[in-house]
Amino acid sequence: MPSGSHWLGGTGFSLLCLGIFSAAQLEIDPMNMRGHDTAESRNQMTRAALERGNEWLLWIDSDQTFPPDGLIRLMKHDVDIVGADYRRRTPPFPKIGLAVNPADPLGPPLPQSIEDDEPKEGLVERAVLGCGFLLVRADVFAVAPGPWWMRTWNEHAVREDNPYGMTTEDCLFCHAVRMRGYKVWEDRSLSAEIGHIGEFAVLWNKGLRQS
Repeated sequence: MPSGSHWLGGTGFSLLCLGIFSAAQLEIDPMNMRGHDTAESRNQMTRAALERGNEWLLWIDSDQTFPPDGLIRLMKHDVDIVGADYRRRTPPFPKIGLAVNPADPLGPPLPQSIEDDEPKEGLVERAVLGCGFLLVRADVFAVAPGPWWMRTWNEHAVREDNPYGMTTEDCLFCHAVRMRGYKVWEDRSLSAEIGHIGEFAVLWNKGLRQS
């Protein structure tokens, strides 16, 4: 988990429950890197995990909630990269994940997928998934020297709420591994159980304002 100096309470409790549930079935090696650059924190934790001989890396952000059996459910899929999708914390709360473009599978992804047109359960391939709750087999990192996580600008990422096309490290990671032949899978049923904790001010007239 990359983070600043604080975790949110909902995330901390979710982690406690996940650790208790998973410990009977897996050997868990917790890591938390505190800093202002999440990409560099991920690089340092990835390197440490490889040096320790860990077989899997579960990425969790410090503002997520998730079910206690989330890790076990992802492990059971036995694929190299699998995670849950979740929504942004700000209105209109679009999904983080981006769909694969059937006409150009390794090219720019489609905009956020339409939920009604997709299965509610099972695995769906994604062009991009966020690292809020993402499981990656260590072999994915071991075949390439670091850094594995970087940020940059990308013309294909330009949109109204991102006018300069800033691309985060999870987007670049997904693109890089897909170019190497890996698939990125979303567990649709698990996505429905993930929470992305936001923050709002409650106004006198009971309206909400992002704070």
